[in-house]
Amino acid sequence: MNVERKAPQVLDLSRSGRSGPVLEIAASEASELIASLFLLTAEYGFETYDLPTETLEAAQAGIPADLKATLEDLGAGSEVMAQLVGLVAELGGPRDVPSLLAHVEATPAIEIQMMLLGFYQHPHPEAPPELIERAARGDAAAGEELKRSAEGHPDWLPELTNLLALGADRIKAFLQEILPAWYRDVWPKLGVDMAELEADAAAKRGQITKLPLEQLIETATNGYQFTPDPITRRILLFPSVILRPWLVHLDHKDLKVICYPMAESAAEGGTMTPHQLARFYKALGDEGRLKLLKRLGQGPLSLMETAEFLGVAKSTAHHHLGLLRHAGLVVIREVNNDKSWSLRRDLLPQAGEILNTFLEG
Repeated sequence: MNVERKAPQVLDLSRSGRSGPVLEIAASEASELIASLFLLTAEYGFETYDLPTETLEAAQAGIPADLKATLEDLGAGSEVMAQLVGLVAELGGPRDVPSLLAHVEATPAIEIQMMLLGFYQHPHPEAPPELIERAARGDAAAGEELKRSAEGHPDWLPELTNLLALGADRIKAFLQEILPAWYRDVWPKLGVDMAELEADAAAKRGQITKLPLEQLIETATNGYQFTPDPITRRILLFPSVILRPWLVHLDHKDLKVICYPMAESAAEGGTMTPHQLARFYKALGDEGRLKLLKRLGQGPLSLMETAEFLGVAKSTAHHHLGLLRHAGLVVIREVNNDKSWSLRRDLLPQAGEILNTFLEG
């Protein structure tokens, strides 16, 4: 695949008279490759993604048997795949797949294992970094303690257990086998247009002198509110068409990495396209989500509180909140790994206007 290679554009907000971390907005072939791994190895359907379901199903069905077996040996689930974005964030220059493969080769195996175990999250939601490092280096007691800390997370516990059992060298060897095979055999089937991602990143960079940092991030992500903290020194924004309309973000060392959904083009005259309008009203077309919006009008909710309010599993509550966020109706705020969702009141009066503009256009 031919990818136009450009040096990343880095925007240092402190040099423009504003305090804060260094912000970089760049299209990345490597992050999209990781996103495709994240998506196609997840154990849920494709109906909520923007890419055609038939395209995703064909790509998944076309994963070679030996590659699928290696992925199963790694125990690669969504938590593991998401952490791999940290390797992309460490790259300098063009963040393409050949650069990622070279970086994996050069990175010590123990560093990769600790990264996948969450060592570089700040703060780790369940375990202190020194416990993770001891477990990664073979301390059996630390490994058991680390697994106990994850007992409340049934999706993560099997992945954690497998990562500890495999050890650093086997994990790195698996990745060195998986990544080039995925790039060769699966990635081309998805038809990602890197020029579109470059254009989206350039459009976001064009807003840097017009918007404060927090507003720029909230606008780009359509609802993620960044909270400054003493650890984050750099913020990386990667546009994604693979994950659209969903959002993936993680902390890695002193970085905040956000893979945000690439913006969709508006119809002629700046109105919503039929697809965009249908998504907007789909977010409103559910009794539970309408009740949730009304409750959010009284104050923010955590994911657990949302699940309890709706009487559903956390995964289902997350799905409802994601649809509302992408429709621009709620915002998500994260402080020290604690997330909360709030009503975005500025869009509510426009709901009727949006339909009228579409019908009259």
